[in-house]
Amino acid sequence: MAATTTTIPTTDVAIIAISNGSAPGKNPVNAMGAQVRQYLRTSLQHALQDPSIKSIILIGRPDGKGVFSAGADIKEFSGGSSDSGGSVTTSEPGGIPTLNDLAHMIEGASKPIIAALTGACLGGGMELALSAQYRVADDTLKYGLPEVKIGLIPGAGGTQRLPRLCGVRHALDVILRGRINGSAKEGLKVGFLDGVVSSSSKENVVECALRWANWASSLPPITLESRRLCNRSVPSDGEGVDNETMCDFALQSLPPKEKGGESAHACLDAIRSSFQVTSFDEGMEVEKNLFNDLLYHSLQGKAYRHIFFAERSSSSTSSRKNTRGNELVKGRRTVGVIGGGKILCILVCCRTICL
Repeated sequence: MAATTTTIPTTDVAIIAISNGSAPGKNPVNAMGAQVRQYLRTSLQHALQDPSIKSIILIGRPDGKGVFSAGADIKEFSGGSSDSGGSVTTSEPGGIPTLNDLAHMIEGASKPIIAALTGACLGGGMELALSAQYRVADDTLKYGLPEVKIGLIPGAGGTQRLPRLCGVRHALDVILRGRINGSAKEGLKVGFLDGVVSSSSKENVVECALRWANWASSLPPITLESRRLCNRSVPSDGEGVDNETMCDFALQSLPPKEKGGESAHACLDAIRSSFQVTSFDEGMEVEKNLFNDLLYHSLQGKAYRHIFFAERSSSSTSSRKNTRGNELVKGRRTVGVIGGGKILCILVCCRTICL
């Protein structure tokens, strides 16, 4: 699909809408599939090369409604083949960009990029938002990194950028729990967001993002450099607890690796690396290796993803008429996955996992 970058009349701000990367109605959650990623790279390149453009807004839809992005297209790395993780971590020169490629491109952009967040901002969608220099939202926002629930870790910088922006405490809370319910109010409090538009405000999220974009474009280049999370170190905890101590405490609550805890332990190891290794690039390498190991070698992860697809494929029949009345009731499913001589039985009761 040809790149479509909107420039607001009388301004020098480009608006790039993720939804424009898909045919109308085909991608309601703005999943970051190959076509969308290609569109985003092309649109960003055009905006960055256009001398009339001074700043860029990345948004879910042009009107500021609906979701920002529910994250990576899990179908692209569900098969376990050598290239099945390409949507996140592995790319080839001249090929389709990965989420990591896009995150690095956004973070290193020569012009300020403001992420305008609405609705779901999950997984890879949140990781792209973390790469932007500024983030604003309205009160429909729900953010999170739920990858642990399907046997993976955030693979596009989430384990490295979130601790640098919001601290290890919030990173542990969001990543280890696989949360998907972070609100705009919480995001503003912990520093994930720079501005929030309330439902009572006369300003909508697009207008708010435009205001921030115009302001950011007037700042000196050194300010833009300081907004890149790759240039920051992980801050000390606001309550005075050592980062290592917090990770040790979190470890005590994790299930053993052999009892379903592989991805949770990998998440913790990746978060530790954000403050243990000497550079951002080293931390990203740790994250990539942990992600790929889980994707290609973890039987637990394959089981979790099998459940995810089984749930999604049966979602159209999960609601049915109750024979004792006219009300709709949800179905309950038990899934047993056999592999490596062990049986992993998980009771799934009306649960939805989003990436």
